This record gives sequence, structure tokens and C-alpha cells, in this order.
Amino acid sequence: MRSKQIDPFGRCRAERDWPVKGPVPDRDPVPAAASRDPRIAIPLMYPPACDRGERGAPVRYKIPGMKLRRRWKALIAGIVLGLLAVGGCVVASRDEPPPDVSDLAVERQLVADEENGFRFFADAPEPREVLPDDGSGEAIEPGDPFTEDWNPDLARRFVDGNRELLERLEKCLAAPKFQVPVAADVEADVRYLRSMREAVQVARRQAVLRFETGDEARALDDALQIVRLGGRVQSGDGVLIVYLVGLAIEDTGLDLLRRFAGKTRLADEDVLRRLAAVDRPEQLEASEKALRSSYKHEYLCLSSTVVAVARDADAARLLGDLGVGVWHYLPQELVLKPSQTQRFLAEYFRGLLEWQGPWSDPPAPLGLKRPLPSLEFRTWIPTNALGKRICATSVYYQDHVLEVHGTAHIARSSPAVLFALRRYQRDRGGLPGKLDDLVPSYLARVPTDPFDAQPLKYSRDKKVVYTVGSGGRNPDGDDEALTWKLEP
Repeated sequence: MRSKQIDPFGRCRAERDWPVKGPVPDRDPVPAAASRDPRIAIPLMYPPACDRGERGAPVRYKIPGMKLRRRWKALIAGIVLGLLAVGGCVVASRDEPPPDVSDLAVERQLVADEENGFRFFADAPEPREVLPDDGSGEAIEPGDPFTEDWNPDLARRFVDGNRELLERLEKCLAAPKFQVPVAADVEADVRYLRSMREAVQVARRQAVLRFETGDEARALDDALQIVRLGGRVQSGDGVLIVYLVGLAIEDTGLDLLRRFAGKTRLADEDVLRRLAAVDRPEQLEASEKALRSSYKHEYLCLSSTVVAVARDADAARLLGDLGVGVWHYLPQELVLKPSQTQRFLAEYFRGLLEWQGPWSDPPAPLGLKRPLPSLEFRTWIPTNALGKRICATSVYYQDHVLEVHGTAHIARSSPAVLFALRRYQRDRGGLPGKLDDLVPSYLARVPTDPFDAQPLKYSRDKKVVYTVGSGGRNPDGDDEALTWKLEP
């Protein structure tokens, strides 16, 4: 059987088995009738024996109002905890003052429309596809040059049907300046980049057709036009995606130059004159300035996006584009602090600008061990979780940007190096053992690899020149993206 003990203050101390054998002695100093009434709290100076009721069942002593007092205590504790939680949310939702970003301001000069070559791609038409002769059925792909799918006849029809894009490209290069529109936020319209790339593909096929038909001089000039367009896009005062597209366009032209220079029958002087136009120190300096300007434009774009998200009542649309689709169900003031997020972004892009350093000739090494600036957040904590996620989503690809940027530095020198190897092989019957053997008869100097500040790598057995790449991931020249092969 079980019994209840009551201390002198009327509080229940414990409940335990109380063995009772035989008759229970009457130890209560109060009348038996009162002691057997379970509704009466009796403060005893010593634990009572287990009384039995009329039917022999143990009697439990109860304290009137004990449950009520417990409820009041629980209510008061809940109120205190609620007030603490509300106060914590108020403190946590406070944003900091706007950061000073005067050093990230963009010096942008307005360009008149009649002087801006961008206007020729702002409303460029879609490229016309090659259709069957009877005009029915699906479009026919002309194939990619230098592959088994290449079809010169279809490619010629494709180029003839898109003469307007080629004319727009020539007018763009003839304009005195080139400047893309300001990207107000991450939803800015950049469809003009697609028009540029499509025009480049038309020009690329035209260059290959001209080279195959013996018009090698004009084919080299077409390749130079593509390189020039890529440089213009890079320096167009745009965000990082504009800069990267400019690098891709430039690399398309450089690929053509490498292939044409290895097979052309033109005089060496004519080829060298064209190759020298893409490997100039001022061009490298312009590329460095373009990247720094793109970093500042990228910060302004992301900063404006943060402000737009904070002001937009339907922020889920923008947040979904950024891969953030959960936190917007919480109070916006708690999970998004615009000023703090802008400070995070400003500190990161300042670190990128300092990491890159000023331009130098030869370029300073991008480094194999020096880490990039990083932003690591505990995004599961609700405080400014959206701002942290926006920052993390916006900066995760910066290592790729710098690798492409560094590869573009050495890629501009690769056509001249490959052409020098070809001339050396033609004149002496074999390839040199090292690139230093080309200096000064065939090459002014061996280019510097921007990733380790060492001379460009060369393998006579593989007939390739290559860069070690970011982190030295291409030590033997096996990565095709970082390796350029001598044409047979």
C-alpha cells in the first residue's frame, strides 16, 4: 500500500510504500475523525502512520489549493519566458546603420546612344535556322566546326541567312564606345548577351568557311573581330556575368587564331602582325581594370537586390530565384537585415579587390596557397538568415571567376607561342627542348603563367603548352581547358 507524508509546512514531501502489518497504532495527536478526513490538511511534526479508512483502504492526505498554486506558477513562468522571447526578437531584429561603401562606388561615364555600340545588340533578331529545301520539317543543324558533324554547305546557308547579325557585329566594333545598361538587381534583363554569342557563332562559321576556301587573310581578320568584341564586352561596365561572357567570346576568337596560325600559308609577317594585336600589355591592363569594375558593379547589383527584397511585400519571388524558399515564412525584420547584409557583401568584395591587387606586367601570381576571401555563416540561426544565404549564394563561384580570368591572361599569348613553335619546327626540322630556345629569334619572351609566376609550361612529347591552373591542378598538361595543342 502507499501513503503520503506531509511535512510541518503542509507540503507533500514524497510518496513511498509504507508497510503496514496488523493493526495500525493510533499515533495522531488529533481526533480520529479529523485525521481521517482527506479534505483536511493536518501539519504534523512527524510522519504519520498509514491510516485506514472504514473499508481498510489507505487514506491520502491532500493539500487544498496545491494544484491552483502550481498553475499560477506555471502561468507566471510562461509570461516571463514570453516577455524574454519577445524582447530577444526585438533586439535580434534591429538592423545596423548603413555601411560606408564609398570605396566601392562605380565611376561610370554616360555614353550617348549614337556612340554606344551596345545598341546594335539591344534589339538584335533571333538567328535564322537552316530549313530543308522544301521548307517543311525541323531545322537542320549546320554542325560545329572542327568536328565530324561539320557540314560546309549547311554552314554556308546558315551564314547567308544571318547576314544581319554580322552587319550588327561590324557596326558595334566601328562604334567609338561600348557600354551595357546598369543591372538594377539580379532580375535585370541580359538577353543581349545571348544575341552577342549568337552573332559570334555566325562569325565563327564564316571564318572557318573562308579559311577552308583559301581566303585565309579574311579568316584571320574574322577571328580578330571576335577577339575585339570579347574585349569590348569585358570593358562594358557590367556585372560579372557580362565580364565572363566577354571572356568566352574572346576565347572563341583566340581558338580560331591558334588553329589558323598553325595551318596558314600566309607570310610570317602577316600572321605575326595579327597575333601581336591580341597580346599587348595595355590589353592585359584593360582586362584587369574591367574585372575590378565588374566586382564593383556586382556589389551594387547585389546590394540593390537586398534592398528590393526588404521592400518587396512579395519577397518570395526573388528569394526563390536565389534558392532561398523557407525563411521568408518568418517575420522579415528578423530574418533579413539589409544594412548588415550590405556590410557582409562590401567586406567580401573589398577582400577580392585587395586579393587581386594592382595590375602588373607580368601579372602578379594568383597564387597556389593564398586562399580567397570567404563568408561562412551558420544559416540555421534565424537572425538575418536570408541575408547570409544571399551572400553565400552570390560569392560561391568567385574561385571559378579568377581561374577563368587568369587563364585568359595566358591564353592571349598562346597563339604567338604556338606559331613560334611551328616556325621553329619548319626551319630546324624538330621542336625545341624548351621554350627558352625560341627567344629571341622566334619569340620576344616566354609568357609568365599567372597562377605561379613561372614561365609557361611546355611538353615536347605531347606537343602542348599549358598553364598549371588554380591550385596547380594541371601539372602535366592533361586538362584540355588549360592546355593548347600544336596543330599537326
